[in-house]
Amino acid sequence: HELQHHRQRDTGWAIFVEILDCVFFVNPILHFWKKELTEFQEFSCDEALIGRKRISSYEYGNCLLRVAESAMKSRALLAGTTGMASNSHYPVYFKSFLRRRIEMLGAYRIQ
Repeated sequence: HELQHHRQRDTGWAIFVEILDCVFFVNPILHFWKKELTEFQEFSCDEALIGRKRISSYEYGNCLLRVAESAMKSRALLAGTTGMASNSHYPVYFKSFLRRRIEMLGAYRIQ
């Protein structure tokens, strides 16, 4: 999953957005854009990996759940470097985002 982010050049965008966030830290539009970009990157990465058909959408979704459970259990130990753990400070948002990712996997399988 993380390698796919590198293939899509998501890490470059993440660095760029973090620099903007340091410069314009009080701008609420930037925070909204950052959240939207992150979600788009996650959905795009999920779709690309499922599209390769090397892993089933069921197994991939199950893996997302296991990683999320692990991140929630150890969130006090993590520095927020993983996408799963970084959103764990906002459990309501984190659960709805995870749910949307898994629902997308189900929709992709049907198509």
